[in-house]
Amino acid sequence: MTDVRTGCFRSIVRAVAAAAVALAATNARPVAAADVGFDGQTIRMIIGLKAGGGTDLQARLVGPFLAKYLPGNPHMLYVNMPGADGVQALNYGVLQTKPDGLTIIAASASNLNPSVLKAEQTKYDAHTLSYVGGIAPAGTFLVIRKDALARLHDKSKPPVVVADVDGYRSGVMMAAWGALYLDWNLRWVFGYPGTNDLMMAVQRGEADLSGTASLSQINNLVASGTVRPLAQIGVLGEGKIERRKAYPDAPLITELLEGKMDAEGLEAFRSWVPGNQIGKWFALPPKTPSAVLAAYRAAFDKVGEDPEFIKLARQQIDPDFSMTSGQDLDEIAHVLADASPKSQAFMNGIYEKIANLRTSSSAAK
Repeated sequence: MTDVRTGCFRSIVRAVAAAAVALAATNARPVAAADVGFDGQTIRMIIGLKAGGGTDLQARLVGPFLAKYLPGNPHMLYVNMPGADGVQALNYGVLQTKPDGLTIIAASASNLNPSVLKAEQTKYDAHTLSYVGGIAPAGTFLVIRKDALARLHDKSKPPVVVADVDGYRSGVMMAAWGALYLDWNLRWVFGYPGTNDLMMAVQRGEADLSGTASLSQINNLVASGTVRPLAQIGVLGEGKIERRKAYPDAPLITELLEGKMDAEGLEAFRSWVPGNQIGKWFALPPKTPSAVLAAYRAAFDKVGEDPEFIKLARQQIDPDFSMTSGQDLDEIAHVLADASPKSQAFMNGIYEKIANLRTSSSAAK
């Protein structure tokens, strides 16, 4: 059998290392962050999803601390610009803002999905964004209603309903791999605005299955007695993926898929894995001066070390949250943007299969 776990991580290490070499000249350029100042300035943070969701929460948590550590302690103005699951905001940031450090975009993992990056509606180039940093996902779970478990492997029964935003979210994408290689009996409902809406759909019984990395959301659902974790992406630690401590009995999706994937699927799966190391992230427009980007990255690093921020992030995001540096985010983004045409064609085939299992729902509008 092919060891999916080992293969995935070896490929990630190789790919990220190659990206780091390619970027070395750029990252090594001398910058003068000390010359940058934002005294009396207002910085707009464009948030690509609606108010109250996970991206919005984390953006508004990071924002005040980022302003605290940027030179000149600027004021932070938050602007929600939902549309196309964050693509609209990034398009706006790239096409209609100046690279002067006065606009920063808050985005999510799906915005670096290779299929999204190559979509016609996407006007930004992941190679050229000026990455400030991010908050890594604590490890997404698929959660399923207990009364739907018997239908998961029985196609003589009604399919298990998957609540989704647009088919590209990395967490819910675990269900697609399950449908393709584990013979899960599923159908999709698209159009939910964000994670809170997905979890509410499962809680109400409007849907049977969806994904989130939020322990508070999962704990609330599990406490109701109607929902249990089905599978998890896990967290990266010491060179390997491990199960999250909160729900160690939930198997890793890599464990479930081990030995069940053909070579073509395994190659595509390996290209999908790096995206799961991205959670919510922040970037400046392309061509932002290197000194401005250096000032932002230095401020972001200080945010991650701030005791008050750490306390709030553990309360509001996840006890297992971790920060991703701007350079690491840059490298992962390049890996995703450079996904091979073969792997991408395979992934597009999965998205088409999901679309064929699609069901519209007025509740998801």
